[in-house]
Parts: sequence; C-alpha cells; structure tokens
Amino acid sequence: MYDREGGIGSVYDAKSKSYPLTDTNLKYAGEIFEQNGQFGIALKGNGLIMVDPIYEELDFRDNGLIEARRNGKYGILDPLGLECISCDFDGVRHITSHLEGDDAFISATKNGEATIYRLDEYDGYIDAVKLFTTPCYVREVCEEVGVDYKFIARGDYSEFIIDENGEALTSTYQYESIDYDPDTKTYRGKRDYDNEWENITLSE
Repeated sequence: MYDREGGIGSVYDAKSKSYPLTDTNLKYAGEIFEQNGQFGIALKGNGLIMVDPIYEELDFRDNGLIEARRNGKYGILDPLGLECISCDFDGVRHITSHLEGDDAFISATKNGEATIYRLDEYDGYIDAVKLFTTPCYVREVCEEVGVDYKFIARGDYSEFIIDENGEALTSTYQYESIDYDPDTKTYRGKRDYDNEWENITLSE
C-alpha cells in the first residue's frame, strides 16, 4: 500500500520492497489484477502491489479516481489507492459538474439518503470534504459563488435548486425539470402545472 511520508508515495510488494513514486506519475500508474477472485492494483511494468487484492470490484475513472466495492459496499479510492470515501455505502456516483478545474463531486447513498462530497486534490492526494446529506437525488453541480455551490436536485416528482448545505433555494414542487446554462449562469424551470418554461431568479 501507499504511504504519505514526505509527500511521496511508496509501493510495497510482498517482500516489503518499496518503489518510490513522484507526484507527477501517480495517476494511471497502476493496473487492476485479480487474485483468488478479489481485485487489487499493481504498478504497471513491474507488478509491485499498490493495493492489496481485497476488493470485489475496482473501476478506474477518467480523473484517476477508482470506484471500489468491498464486502458488498461501495466507496472511492484516490490515485494512491487510499480510501478517500470508505467502502460503507450502497452506491457511489459522480455528479455532473459545470465547474472549471479538477474538483469532483460524489454522491454516496446509504439507507435512502445521499451524502454529497467534494474531492480536493493536493499534490496527488485526495481529501473528501463532506458537504451535506439529503434524501434527494442530486444530479448536477451548477456554479460556485464564493465558497458556496449550487446544485440541481430531484425529489419524487419535481426538481429544485439547493445550496451546499442542502437547503432549497427554490420551491421543491413547482418545476418538473430545471436546466442550467453555464455560459450565462442562468436557470430555467419547466413548470409542473402547464409544462411551460420560465427563467428562475435566485434571491441573493
């Protein structure tokens, strides 16, 4: 497994030999291997073990994150193979984001509720920052205003806009669906009662 000593990752094989990795080649350094029906990650080229074969599923994402399943529960591994979101959830998914940069947002569901995380990267390491927990389906990160974010969420029959604390910024029943234009940073809502679209103005 990796360690974080000195800001450098080290990969250990079964004989405890280490292989130093710089931050520039952490992402995509490994490949998935199978052992006794379980999956781990080994360093490309020499097979040194980065992540022990303890997972039932591993799936690389485009940003270097790894979706994992262990003991029937799901979580997220960072590019070092460390669990930045523990394998304790019924499901995890990436939320569509209109924000610039490498920030990723994850919805991790458990017992009918979704916990929303922002994943911050520092020198190859990922920290999962918990934003809020909600019973609603959060499908989209729209914009960042100062240190706050706005999301589009869906309840049983309607969509609405929420802030990074999970508080509704619009009516929770008025719109059948909501669209966001990242170029103009404007919202439109399709009214539930007549299926007509209207512009949405958010109060500051």
